[in-house]
Amino acid sequence: ALQENFPGATINGSQKNRLPNNINVCFPDVDAELLVIQLDELCIATSFASSCLSRTEDTASFVIGALGRPECARSSLRISMGRNTTKRHIRFLVSALKDVIEKSKRF
Repeated sequence: ALQENFPGATINGSQKNRLPNNINVCFPDVDAELLVIQLDELCIATSFASSCLSRTEDTASFVIGALGRPECARSSLRISMGRNTTKRHIRFLVSALKDVIEKSKRF
């Protein structure tokens, strides 16, 4: 659904060797920290920085940079799904992403 709705977005990491409930996606030229804040206001929890960073450190993802994607270090969003995640939840996320990304491009 992300690739269909966001043609410029790319999946970070292996397409084959990954956890089935976790995705890290780069939205070029979009501030992932702002996305996280705006999605949180819609009760959608996502992350933009490496889980092992503290709040005082640089929030650019060194993991994404190490994957050879330095341009995505500040534009990548980590999304995890749980056992109870439904297709309706995913459709809501995609719709919310469309809205917040469109709003962010206006500024």
